Amino acid sequence: MHSRFIRSEFSRNLAVLMTGTALAQALPILVSPFLTRLYSPEEFGVLAGFLAIVNIVSVIASGQYELAVVLPESDKDATALTCIGIMLALFISALVFFIVGVFIFNDYIPNWLVLENKWMMFLFPILILFTAGNNILSRNLTRFKKYKIMAHSKVAWQISNNTLKLVLGALNYTGIGLFVGTIIGFLVSIIFQTKALFSSFMVQAKDLELKDLIRQAKRYKKFPLVSSWGALMNVASVQIPVLLFTTLFSSEIAGFFSLSNKIVSIPMIFIGASISQVFMERAAKIKSNKEELKDLTLSIFNKLLLIGTIGLSVITFYGDLIFPLVFGDEWFQAGKYSQWISIWRIFIFAASPLSTMFFVLEKQGESFIWNFVMLFSRVMIIYLAWTLSFSDLKTVTLFSVVGAFLWVFMSIRILNMAGVTLKKSFMQFFLFFVVPMTVQWLLSIPIRSLILK
Repeated sequence: MHSRFIRSEFSRNLAVLMTGTALAQALPILVSPFLTRLYSPEEFGVLAGFLAIVNIVSVIASGQYELAVVLPESDKDATALTCIGIMLALFISALVFFIVGVFIFNDYIPNWLVLENKWMMFLFPILILFTAGNNILSRNLTRFKKYKIMAHSKVAWQISNNTLKLVLGALNYTGIGLFVGTIIGFLVSIIFQTKALFSSFMVQAKDLELKDLIRQAKRYKKFPLVSSWGALMNVASVQIPVLLFTTLFSSEIAGFFSLSNKIVSIPMIFIGASISQVFMERAAKIKSNKEELKDLTLSIFNKLLLIGTIGLSVITFYGDLIFPLVFGDEWFQAGKYSQWISIWRIFIFAASPLSTMFFVLEKQGESFIWNFVMLFSRVMIIYLAWTLSFSDLKTVTLFSVVGAFLWVFMSIRILNMAGVTLKKSFMQFFLFFVVPMTVQWLLSIPIRSLILK
């Protein structure tokens, strides 16, 4: 009875969050064909490079203490962790503000930024603070199961973000339009979440003393000392490729890569991120029940792998036809990229939401090793491909194939931690990836011949 209740509650929470995320992602999907005609690949590349730095810094800005918010039994302890995260985020943002000020004073702007105005560099600390703050608030909403608020904030974020980008792009403010939309989107999301949490936060915070903060900081010290570096590796492995494509190739190539990766990642944003938040909260409660944890993990993995394979294989076999049709002929190369990126993304889609298992079981050291391997492999692939004068498409192909293999191994390890045998893990890959991918490939042969006639 208890097990059925847990699964029912998990499903309800997931349904609420996924519905909100679906609505939130519907808007950027709908407006993307307009944005790609208002903004050039170079402008998308500049924003992508800028946000790459923001995302890398913001992931450690709060010391990863936001991930620990769901773990304490006491709400007071969770509030202490929230305060610690906020204070760290403010300190890191102030430090970045000072560094940016030094750069501007010395009239130094990194070549890859290609900014219209050097003062735009002050957007770095603002976006770092907003990103870290949004992460902290989101984890608090997860703890208190305020999934409707989380869903509403996602919708408000995307509406404000994309509406501003469209309006400013139409008014020909293309240099700043993408940046303004991004900042306002974050701000609106933060306001929504803060409003929902403020009263309960103040009730708990008023009784907090410095010793409470110190005690919780020590209790969950693995998060800043170990988890933060693993998270840094993880985010850097995602963001650094954009910087490398910008620096070693061009902003246009980075723009192609950024758009194709963004579009192919939509299922992850739509479903995977929602599952990740709810899964961590549920897994933390049932981790002592090995059988239940195994069943939950395997069930989610199978569903994600099948959904990801069926959905993304469409991009794998038709991306070069879909992208120029939807986004304009200028984005044909992004469509070629997407065909290979989609294979890599299938395995990220299946395994990434479950990677919080490392935190639930407090295996932060192993998570760090995995993330280091991911980062090192991606940097080396792009750098070696550039030194060997590979074309941009060959570089993306190699990058995606190696990434796919690494995520397969990551998936097997996560399933193993949940108690799934190696034989059973391989069987899941065969049933839910190899079989549907083979069927899709056979179908694509006559379909492509008809379309290309």
